[in-house]
Amino acid sequence: MRVPSSIVFHVHLVQDIATLQPLMKLARSLPGSRCEILVSAEFAKLDATGRWTDELGRLCADLDVPKTTYASEYEAFRHLQDKRGLIVAGSESTLPNHAVTHRLFASAPSSFTTITLQHGFECVGFLHNVAHDASAGRAVGFAADIIVGWFAPARLSSVMASERAKLYVAGPPSMIERPARAARRAMV
Repeated sequence: MRVPSSIVFHVHLVQDIATLQPLMKLARSLPGSRCEILVSAEFAKLDATGRWTDELGRLCADLDVPKTTYASEYEAFRHLQDKRGLIVAGSESTLPNHAVTHRLFASAPSSFTTITLQHGFECVGFLHNVAHDASAGRAVGFAADIIVGWFAPARLSSVMASERAKLYVAGPPSMIERPARAARRAMV
């Protein structure tokens, strides 16, 4: 019997919630969708006030999506082992701040396609500013199978040549909710 596909949203950094939230809502609205949230144990340590932990809890409750916290790539692998589908991360690269997600993607079961998102206008691995170049260098890679950017490939000047075949341009996730907001404003 074939296991149904799942969409697993990976959260490690607090900003991942804002990046992933529109996609979570969209995915959950699809008929028959099977979604879950996989959270690194380090997330709670990075959320000093607990604000984002609370936000994530509300989001899980609102969307009726289960949340699993893991402490190591081995635990995550065991959790995902008998599943298949997509793992979507709000941030992943070869940089130290993204190491947890990078290791998860490098060790994910082959039954999953891994996806990372450009999470800001100027974003490491996609479109650097001078400060990015100074701190991260120009050779930022990804373990993700697919990297989703905001702009045409020619405008994403920091995507390394070796990563270009992975690039899919979809625009910012925050634009997903825009049509609904515009429609509400038009009704007023």
